[in-house]
Amino acid sequence: MRAGKGISLDQVRRAVGGMLYADDAGVESRSADRLARMMTVIVEMFGEFGLTVSERKTKTLPHARQGEAANTTTPPAATADH
Repeated sequence: MRAGKGISLDQVRRAVGGMLYADDAGVESRSADRLARMMTVIVEMFGEFGLTVSERKTKTLPHARQGEAANTTTPPAATADH
């Protein structure tokens, strides 16, 4: 089963399982749209464990490889149907 373009639910479940007891977590993507899709799945998965993602505390940190310009496009907000 796929959670979005190129993201399997199993991959997300493994990632979320490793973050359940973390105060902070990082998610990396080369595109703003893919990052938004990933965050949507993470928000949904956290909901399955009774957890929430604080939108107020969530930050986007643009970065790039040496010699490349950082993509500063702000990803669309993550959404979850609960």
